[in-house]
Amino acid sequence: MSSQNLNNRLSEINLYFGLKILLPSVLISVGIKFLGPQLAIPATTMVVLAIVLLPSLVLGVALLWRGWQQR
Repeated sequence: MSSQNLNNRLSEINLYFGLKILLPSVLISVGIKFLGPQLAIPATTMVVLAIVLLPSLVLGVALLWRGWQQR
């Protein structure tokens, strides 16, 4: 494979990866902007802690589960 073909292929891969990240990010942002205010979420400390800590906890459990499965 020539150097030019390799550079073109890498550019396509980077573009595809960027679009895979950009599209869900835009959809989440639009959802938060337009659907978020319609949610009746009380402004309490426990809700804030849950919103802040839940993504990290879920990712940690998923990584632990994956590590346990690979043993």
